[in-house]
Parts: sequence; structure tokens; C-alpha cells
Amino acid sequence: MRAIGLYLSPPPGSSRSGGSPSSGAYHEEAIRLHCRMNGHRLIDIFTDSDADGLYAQVRESFSGPDGLPALVLIPDTSHISDDLETLVGRLLDLGSVGAEVRCFQSDLPDPLQNGLDRLSLKGRSAQSQRRIRDAILAKASRGEVLGRTPYGYWGRLDGELEVVEGEAAVVRRIFDAYAGPEPGDGSAGTGGVGLRKIAALLNGEGLRTRGGHPWTPVAVAGVLRNRAYVGTYTRYGVRISGRHEPLVSRKTFRRVQRILESRKPVRRSRSVEPYLLGGVARCALCGRGVFGLTRKRRWRRKDGTSVSRTYRYYECAGRSAPGGSDFADHPSWRAEDLENLVRSELSSLSDSGELVQGAGGSSGIVLASSRKSRIAATEREFMRAVRSVASGHGGIGDLSQPLRRLAVERASDGSEYAPSTVGSALLEAALGDDVHTGREAIGQLVEHVSVGLEGVEVYPRVEF
Repeated sequence: MRAIGLYLSPPPGSSRSGGSPSSGAYHEEAIRLHCRMNGHRLIDIFTDSDADGLYAQVRESFSGPDGLPALVLIPDTSHISDDLETLVGRLLDLGSVGAEVRCFQSDLPDPLQNGLDRLSLKGRSAQSQRRIRDAILAKASRGEVLGRTPYGYWGRLDGELEVVEGEAAVVRRIFDAYAGPEPGDGSAGTGGVGLRKIAALLNGEGLRTRGGHPWTPVAVAGVLRNRAYVGTYTRYGVRISGRHEPLVSRKTFRRVQRILESRKPVRRSRSVEPYLLGGVARCALCGRGVFGLTRKRRWRRKDGTSVSRTYRYYECAGRSAPGGSDFADHPSWRAEDLENLVRSELSSLSDSGELVQGAGGSSGIVLASSRKSRIAATEREFMRAVRSVASGHGGIGDLSQPLRRLAVERASDGSEYAPSTVGSALLEAALGDDVHTGREAIGQLVEHVSVGLEGVEVYPRVEF
């Protein structure tokens, strides 16, 4: 396979300019050795003292008529990026031209796993994040509780789990009711009553979850699948057995898992695209939310062939509310028509200068705070997506949307961007083809959209 190597060159005159493991000579020899051992044909080696400049050189080598895909070999991800977001963006970019990245000088050759270990989000300390992670893993390895304590236990001050007898009795009842009588042939059998029936029985006796809510089938299933009840603690990839008292036997737990699997319904995967105006559209008549609805119609032609079509539209909840005004007075729009009309209104407001105004005053502080909360939430979403792909669920292309959403949120941070820049970036996202980023951008540009039978009125946010 064709391969190119790259590494950050150490500053002139530094101690790393000799033969140390961080020197240029060491990296070059390591690249050549890796290619010889793995049968790669080394095309070129790039070096620079700046990660951005180094990446620009490498990316240019894939451009033009002579540019061909190749394996990109780096010592570790710090040689190609200073932060995790930039790394993901560059992996996506290289993947688009058929290039693959490998870390040859690390026990984590996968660049995404390597990046999670070495890099951090923009403005964060990788060392600080690593210390926090190591402390969490050390606590988990000791079997100490992290996060929410399982129903049936409470966490002592020393971090150990201790049984709560009243809740433990409910847990045992749930397992016994779902498992049913044990069959004589040693199989899992058909099991006992279902999740809905168990929830109804518990609620009928006035029992509630720890949060004080009625039991639901989902809550019951969560109990049945939790390995904590056989004395096994699992958290952050660490599994420890025998650190706390089990509430059910392993035999019963295994039988319940087999019954759960046998009762799992076979469903077709369904992916419904979100609605652009979700959360901001309001009925001009009653003020209720105007929600996106999807309907699929099927019919048969005269020649016997079957035809189906999916319809997407927005409709006020007041059209089906009993005792209200006539349903025909409440709006119902084809999704494409309403979204295009709102986009047109946004463009007009932007041209007139009404869409984006300068920040200031106490309300500007409140909005800044909410922006920080949204950015923090989007950062968490991005990190979850990165960890999921790094663990083998999906591919690098699945990070394109989370990275784009994070970029849109960052563009709305008034502490780093001028209001005109904020408005420009958000407006571009709102008018673009990506529904996810468009929806988030509209939510930041618009207070709400009043939807009537014949038209709309867009109410922009006063400050950014």
C-alpha cells in the first residue's frame, strides 16, 4: 500500500533534535521501519514545526492530477492536530479523498482512540481531562459507586453499595414475576407476566420508583437488565464481581435475559428526519405548538400494483382539541411550503437588519449564559458520538453532523464572535440543507414563528 509519513519537527537546537524518541531522526527511521515491516511503499515524509502547516502540506499532496490515496502514518495524533475537534475534521477531510490515518508509534493505532487519549476539546486541558478520567477509572476499579445508585441499593460514604430492604423486595418480585415458574427441562421457558403487567401490578399497590414516579414497562426492563442485582458492578468499562450483596441468583438473571431476548419484537429500522421548525412554530390563533407530522398512505392502482407515499406537514394541536374553536381555523401546512416561507422571511429580516442586533444590557448576560449551556450540551453530544465511533459503533462519517452542530453552537458564542459574524453563520445554517444544524440555528435566531392560515410572522430574538 502507498504510504506517506509526517511528524512535527522539534524546535532548532532543542534536546529533541538528536536521536531521542521525540527527535526528527527517530521519527523518520520509525516511519521507514514501519513501512518495511508492513509491506507499505513509502512515497514521502513531511515535517513541519506547526501542526496546521504540516497538515496543509499533506493535504496538498492529495490534490491535483497526481494526487492518489495513501496511508498516512503519524507518531500520534498530536502531530496532526492540537484538539479533538480539529482532529475529527481532518480525519473526515482525509477520508473524503480516500486516505487512511494510522498512529504507528502508539499502543492506540486508531487515530480516534488515540485522539481521545491525547487530545481535548478546544480550550480544555488534555492533562486535566486525563487526570479526571484516571480518577474515575480508579474509583470504578475499586467497585465504588459512580453516578446513579441502582434501585434496591444505596451508596455508603465509603463508596460501597448496601441493600435497601424495601426496594430489594420489589426488585426480587419483578424478577420472579417476569421469570415465572422454572421449567423442568432446564430451558428458559416462556416466562411469566410481561413488562406492562408488572408495572400495572406495582402501581396498583401504590409502589413508586425512587424518583416518586409510577412504574413503566421501560423502568421494569431497566431493572431486569441491570447486572448490579447479581453482585456485579459495571461502570466505564470496568466490571467487578462480588463487591456487594446480590439480590437475585445468576441462574435467574440468565433465564430472564433469555426470555427478554425471545420476547423482543422484530421491528423495521425507521429513521424520521426531524422538522426544521420544531419547537419554534406557534399557532397564531390559540398559541399552541404547531407540530411536524408524518403520514404514509398506501393504495392500489387499477392494474393491481401497490403505491405508497409519505406526507410531511405541520399542524396545530388545536385542530384535534375538544371543546375549542372550529378546527378549520387552526393552521395546517405542507412541511416544505411552511419551511420555505419561514426561510424567505428570515432572509428578508436579515436584509433589513432586523434579524441580528448588538448584545447589551442584563438580558445579554442571560442569553450569554444560555449560549454557554447550549455549547456545553453540544460538546457532550459530540464527545458521546466520538466515543461511540471509537468503540466500533459506526464510522468516521457519522461524526460529520455532531461536528457541524458543535461548530454552529460555537459560532453563536458572543464572547468570541462579533454579532454580525454570529448572525451570518447562523443564517447560513438556517437557510442550508442540513436539517439538524438548520433547526438549531433557527432556534437561536428566532424567538418563535406565529403560523396562521395564510401566512407566518417571524419574531427574531432581540439580542445575541
